[in-house]
Amino acid sequence: MRLAYASEAESVVDRINRKSQKLEARLGDNGEKPKWMRWRTFDRICERLEAADQAWGAELVTRFGAILA
Repeated sequence: MRLAYASEAESVVDRINRKSQKLEARLGDNGEKPKWMRWRTFDRICERLEAADQAWGAELVTRFGAILA
């Protein structure tokens, strides 16, 4: 049947967005630290969100850099 996972058809930007959404779901409302979460874990999630945001920006510059220049 040659079935594939939906994630295999995603673009790089879509994968970064999905990753960011999963990380944001672990945080509380408005990106606050949940009461039960350790600060170390919260800091690590925030670092990963920042890295995903930078990767998203870099990918958009790569895609649309020629148009903007």
